[in-house]
Amino acid sequence: MKTKIILLIVMLTIIGLSNVIKAQVPILEKSYEVTNRAKRGFLESIEINKENGNIDMAYVLPNVYSTKRDNFLSRVPIGVLSGSKIKYEVYSYDKDLNLLGASREEERAYLQRYKEYSYTTIEPTIKLSCLCLSFKQIEIKAEYNWFSGYKKTNNVIDRKKAENEDGGNYSFTGMYYDVFSEKSILVLAGKKVKKDAWSAFTKYDILNVDADLKMNVTESFDFEFGNNVIYSAPLKDQKEETNDELQRDWIIVFAPMPGTKAKTTDLTYLRVSPKGKILEKFNFDSPSNAWNIEGAYDNNGTVYLYGSAITKDPAKKFYSDIVNKGWDKLVYTHYQIAKITNGKLDFISSTSLKDLNEKQVKPANQKKLLEIDGEEYVTNRINILNSGEILITYHDVESATEAQGSPYQKQKSVFLFHFDASGNFKKNYGVEINPDQKKAEFTTGNVWALPATHYFYPTSDGKKLYWFIRSVKDVECIGEANAEKNTIECKPMNGIDYGSINLETGEISEYKTIGVDKKPYYLFSKTSGSQIGNYIYFFSETEKGDKMLLTRIDISK
Repeated sequence: MKTKIILLIVMLTIIGLSNVIKAQVPILEKSYEVTNRAKRGFLESIEINKENGNIDMAYVLPNVYSTKRDNFLSRVPIGVLSGSKIKYEVYSYDKDLNLLGASREEERAYLQRYKEYSYTTIEPTIKLSCLCLSFKQIEIKAEYNWFSGYKKTNNVIDRKKAENEDGGNYSFTGMYYDVFSEKSILVLAGKKVKKDAWSAFTKYDILNVDADLKMNVTESFDFEFGNNVIYSAPLKDQKEETNDELQRDWIIVFAPMPGTKAKTTDLTYLRVSPKGKILEKFNFDSPSNAWNIEGAYDNNGTVYLYGSAITKDPAKKFYSDIVNKGWDKLVYTHYQIAKITNGKLDFISSTSLKDLNEKQVKPANQKKLLEIDGEEYVTNRINILNSGEILITYHDVESATEAQGSPYQKQKSVFLFHFDASGNFKKNYGVEINPDQKKAEFTTGNVWALPATHYFYPTSDGKKLYWFIRSVKDVECIGEANAEKNTIECKPMNGIDYGSINLETGEISEYKTIGVDKKPYYLFSKTSGSQIGNYIYFFSETEKGDKMLLTRIDISK
């Protein structure tokens, strides 16, 4: 049961009237103060009525049990007794971000009971006595602690060595796929044949192993020359929230090994079902002899492979000749994309870093073009437009070390690579995101390593693309650290950079960061962009939490 106490609207002061930018991006921003109690609490939820566009923002108010850490971590204090009441302050707005009113609500609090649970899983490993493939049956138990969350303990129940039909051993390639929904794992294993040193790299089996360590061979295949795996992962698609939950096909790509007569750029592609059956298998020629494939993306049955690559003496050097010291020590020369439909290669394109830099476009309000140096980076998204055109986000980073000795990735710039439907490179859009990393040396945890998140909204005619970039702008910490204890916890403070791209002309608008009053605003920790019709909404606050900002962007224009 809820009790409402109506607050006077005069308690809230509108501190910023609408700020409509008439340039390329139609944006409406309105800022409001919040009460002192709401400031000392935290935002728990935002509800948007899809019919009328009204918005309710509910703050949990502090009580006698609340601590700064509770509010910092946006959690109800653990001292709240079952049957006591949690107080809320709810702010209501219409679709044009005008304040409709505010209210107080109370509801009875019941602490959620977190149950203990356990399950059994299988893990492939190497048996040292024979340097061969083996499996461990592991029971995992989880107990909940209010302060640290679930704590898991592992107990090995059984072990079993893998043997092929001839009684011989397998080598472990390190490549396997945990098919959670099937309660089994798929493992790529190389056959060991006596007096044949290459057999573990020319004769492969795909094994299905269930939770009781029962093993069966689902597929076998051979190579003329020794081949090793350069990529192995389940497919992903545009439904990011289910990519780690639903069973997917397994993509494996092989490259030939040194010491053979194979062509250095002759790669082999496999698509394997969750049951372990080969659905597609073919060879193709890669323009580069070392390709760091970073993802396999499914778009309506078509698979895209993408990632940076190195072309270096392809007549002689094999993949492992180039990457023997690890990818992080290398400088990339190209970026490659391959498109595969019904088990056939539609195209594979390779764009040089020189072309990527020469065809770069910057926002009008950005002082200079940005350089891609081919060193450390993160590719964290691919998007296929209705036209078939391809967008790749490329995040330039740099390794650094904080004062406490922990490594983190220093953010530098983000790029959007634009390819046409045939894989031909069109433009590279480079945007500075300007994170304030002065606090990095005082933070704990690798909060700076979070890559930018990208939101794409093409207009209905396909001529224009709204590109929003969510990235870490600053870091907020609480606690202390000394010789006796370390209670520091940090969280990222994210901001939104927004702008648009004319896909026909390759022009890019100015890029700005959400905020008004010349003050930085940071997204509420539990929120991201919300779409209602042609409007995208973002919700943010000042570092002190005394003011909130509501932002609405019209993506129809």
